Amino acid sequence: MITSVKSISLKTTPELAFAAVSDPFTMEKWYSGMSDVKELTNFPLNKGSVFTCKIKFMGKMRFEFNSFQPYEGLIHDSVMWLGTGNHTFTFVPEGDTILFTQIMQLKLRGFGWLLWPFMKLILNCGLEKQNNELKLFLES
Repeated sequence: MITSVKSISLKTTPELAFAAVSDPFTMEKWYSGMSDVKELTNFPLNKGSVFTCKIKFMGKMRFEFNSFQPYEGLIHDSVMWLGTGNHTFTFVPEGDTILFTQIMQLKLRGFGWLLWPFMKLILNCGLEKQNNELKLFLES
């Protein structure tokens, strides 16, 4: 299993950050690596909500929220051609900022194993890019 952890300090509230990250349709607006979001379950967003999307360098992904705690954190499990993943997002208040942390765990399967040497780098770069784009979205 490959694990990547990235954090960033954001000048915002947990409520605004959670709204930007928890709704895949909103996330698609600010994260350039995500496209073609489709909802497979009905709103409102909650534990058990299921979506599909395309993620740059990873292809089509199906993900389901297995934890949804407004303003604190969320977790979704994902399935894609190269394996399965678990993506955790946390929002910790620190005065007038929050510490936003992402933890991505990826278990490769099949052809995905051939990408093993590159996946840690791809995950780290992807989470870093996502953090920077979220910061730009929330602080501009």
